[in-house]
Amino acid sequence: IGFQTTISAADRFVKNGKEYVFDRWSDGGARLHNVTIPATASTLTANYTEVADMAAGQPATASSTEGAGLEPGKAVDLNSTTRWGSTYTDSQWWQVDLGSGGRQVDAVELNWEVAYASRYKILTSLDGVNFSEAADVSIFSQGLQRTSFPARLARYVRVQGVTRATVYGISFWDARVFGPPDSAPDTDPPETTIDSGPSGTVSSSSASFGFSSEPGATFECRLDGGAFAGCSSPKAYNGLASGPHTFEVRATDAAGNTDQTPASRTWTVETSTGADKAAGQPAT
Repeated sequence: IGFQTTISAADRFVKNGKEYVFDRWSDGGARLHNVTIPATASTLTANYTEVADMAAGQPATASSTEGAGLEPGKAVDLNSTTRWGSTYTDSQWWQVDLGSGGRQVDAVELNWEVAYASRYKILTSLDGVNFSEAADVSIFSQGLQRTSFPARLARYVRVQGVTRATVYGISFWDARVFGPPDSAPDTDPPETTIDSGPSGTVSSSSASFGFSSEPGATFECRLDGGAFAGCSSPKAYNGLASGPHTFEVRATDAAGNTDQTPASRTWTVETSTGADKAAGQPAT
């Protein structure tokens, strides 16, 4: 009683083809959790969250298809009795499109049919043209094969066959893609700041404003209530009429959020408009 110790839970595990990632202990503790042994028996439970198969139901393509009923989409239809199969040649590939923008991926699970690839590569791409290698895999039997690798951003995940284990093509019942939980989308608008420019009453009919926001932001400016238009810092105006003026600028961040309260600066141009009384008069 009163003894302090540290307990830990697995970061993640796979069961029945589904991946689970640690969330928290039942008392809210982190995965590595310092606890004090209580006077009465108590139970702590590690809670996990299921990580969705990113490939499920997504568009799939392949270099070839053996025949009708063995199309690429059969590997991601959530039905382990249907499969994709290639023609009977080496270097055939299958790939899945995870969607625009891509997702962080760190594992691929393939449920190989008897016609498996004894060696294959897992490749990823953001544009479907330029691929990089995530893993080079050699196996010795059919069945479920899971390959993990450092997390990377990918839109397309490709299984590139290198060597066939049989005289047939390569074929798998299921293809699953996993990765870290998606982060919550950025919905916070940026703040826009005017760093320099005229204020109060000035005599110049020209004005230049410097402004800033978070890295990667773009800007729109307007003068005296006109329409907002794209701009960059500094923004200059010339030939301004005498009287009050208002400059406004708003930022839009990389996630597409726009500052709904533009930064503004009001100032007055006061120039001399009186006639030159000495013009044309005799001088001695």
